[in-house]
Amino acid sequence: MKHLFLKLTPEPIVLLYHKILALLAALVYRFPSRHLIVIGVTGTNGKTTVCNLLWHLLNEAGFSSGLATTINFKIGKRGWVNRTKQGMQGRFQLQKLLRRMVEEGCQYAVIETTSEGIKQSRHLGIRYDVAVFTNLTPEHTEAHGSFENYKRAKGELFRA
Repeated sequence: MKHLFLKLTPEPIVLLYHKILALLAALVYRFPSRHLIVIGVTGTNGKTTVCNLLWHLLNEAGFSSGLATTINFKIGKRGWVNRTKQGMQGRFQLQKLLRRMVEEGCQYAVIETTSEGIKQSRHLGIRYDVAVFTNLTPEHTEAHGSFENYKRAKGELFRA
């Protein structure tokens, strides 16, 4: 049903739908990113690796940190597998995870931030303090319609 709705609805309405959901999720979970130093990692390749390296460095330096990637999640020293394999969680799942990080005393959150997630406004309602860019190659242009659109989606993280 949702896919049919999205297919039949004009793109500006779909974009508005995504934005409203993102802001609603942030509101429901009381804007948890305001209580964290959030690091977003984007790029065509290497996002998960860089996120895990940053999480490890932060924890070794004595900072309690959370992590959200395609492969895994971590809150402090506790970690678990991302069974969805979704690069950037849905708006409500991501905000809920950030809220748990806050409640468990994390100071930092490292988030894999995908172009598809940005295109669907999953980053809205998250206050990013640091943006990391790994690289850009024309691998996901079919999802964005063109390389320019893909590049523009990646650039949105730096405007957030």
